[in-house]
Amino acid sequence: MTAQLATTDHARVSRGGMHTLTAEQGLALFDAALAGGEPQPLAVRFDTTALREQARAGTLVPLLRGLVTAPMRRQADSGQRQALRQADALAGLTGEELEQALLDLVRSEAALVLGHGSVDGIDPERGFLDLGFDSLTALEFRNRLGTATGLRLTATVIFDHPSPAALAVQLRTLLEPEPGPETPAEAPAAAQAVSDSEIDAMELDKLVQFALESADL
Repeated sequence: MTAQLATTDHARVSRGGMHTLTAEQGLALFDAALAGGEPQPLAVRFDTTALREQARAGTLVPLLRGLVTAPMRRQADSGQRQALRQADALAGLTGEELEQALLDLVRSEAALVLGHGSVDGIDPERGFLDLGFDSLTALEFRNRLGTATGLRLTATVIFDHPSPAALAVQLRTLLEPEPGPETPAEAPAAAQAVSDSEIDAMELDKLVQFALESADL
């Protein structure tokens, strides 16, 4: 099943804190699982060094936290600091400058996830699937973009916005939404906030007038 894994695939597995398995190792683990009697064995070789680095950075997924003893830290590592700087840089841009910066970000993250040495192979108008994305790379790509922009993106973001250019436009929309309706004019003094005690003290005619004025806002 994994004989056709490319260098990019191996790199992705390593970033996740796991070592790839040879056919011999996989078969040996399969035999051990059959003989062990455990209901749900997991045949995997974890890279504990990578897991400790993730734990120290505060990015280790909860499911794997029991495998390493490194203290959990919230401080950002170099990769997180770079992402924070990227988010700060985006926050200072608007309009077409923001969209171009987002397109550059999308292309650079796509190149990294796909294992390209540069963004030259990431055509802004070409579909993500045509560029070589699959479900696993799409998820990693989504996570990296979310960290860089501070946005919560859906797992289907590259399918909903299927090219780097289209995704950059969507990210700009999320970061720079259209201005909402103008703030309503200030309410007449008689209909402004009134305390419960003041309402309780009102005569019936004043209470009816207050209710009618409030309904007109």
